[in-house]
Amino acid sequence: PEGCLPLAFPAYASSAAESGKWFNWGYRNGIDVFSWPTLPEESVKNRTAAYRLWELMVCFPIHQDLEPFFLEQKLSLLRFP
Repeated sequence: PEGCLPLAFPAYASSAAESGKWFNWGYRNGIDVFSWPTLPEESVKNRTAAYRLWELMVCFPIHQDLEPFFLEQKLSLLRFP
């Protein structure tokens, strides 16, 4: 909607191993792929349901100020996992 400024496109990977591949792909291609949110230590330690969902979530940044030409140029350099 007008006035909205999304920061990321969130997606779920099919497994923790797959989400790891996307994080590595982002690192190799200079794209800030990230997880969200930061969970409390207890959730991570006890591997709660929230943790199990978190380890599947992969967020891709959305660059709204990127001109189409530069976006196409950057996309042509990507290698997908």
